Amino acid sequence: MTYCRDLARENAFLKLKLLEQSEQVRHCQQILRLNKLPSSEKFQYLVARVCRRHANTWAQYLVINRGMGDGIQVGQGVICSQGIVGRIAEVYANSSAVELVSNPKFRLLVHFEDKKEPLLLQGTYNLPFSPKRAHLLNLKGPCTEPRKIVTTSLGQQFPANIFVGHLTKVTRKKDWLGKVQLGNYLMWLEEVSVLIPIVPES
Repeated sequence: MTYCRDLARENAFLKLKLLEQSEQVRHCQQILRLNKLPSSEKFQYLVARVCRRHANTWAQYLVINRGMGDGIQVGQGVICSQGIVGRIAEVYANSSAVELVSNPKFRLLVHFEDKKEPLLLQGTYNLPFSPKRAHLLNLKGPCTEPRKIVTTSLGQQFPANIFVGHLTKVTRKKDWLGKVQLGNYLMWLEEVSVLIPIVPES
């Protein structure tokens, strides 16, 4: 008799936990919709405020108000509601430095929205307070422009199909080179989301 009673209590407790989890999932999905962020089973989104900018001619960085205590690690992707922002370059106790996608050190696998072949995007020299640009390095020939460029999930730092920029021009010297206009939102960001990978339970 006692065993049946304990089993019934355990069953009721588990049903309650399932209801709580379902409510949490609905709440998370609602937050993603309100912030216009893509839904992903591989990442959780940690919202952070931009508290400082470093935008000299060679390097473009943001400093955000989240750090080690929030689970942030070097290499994690950073996005906003409009598209890609960059990745975590340095982590401190209560803040982190974000290397923008426009930084010459930044490289990322991307593709055209209408074509899945991976391309390599690299940041480039940008004047301070000017629209941000980048380059496509491994084009195989001329192509029509403008064309929308989005992320691929191959690098496992970003969900697929996050907006990156538009191809605006293709030139050829030794190799084909695409000029990419990045999102204007990079100029005035106040809030971003850090992509923290979800580790599957074993």
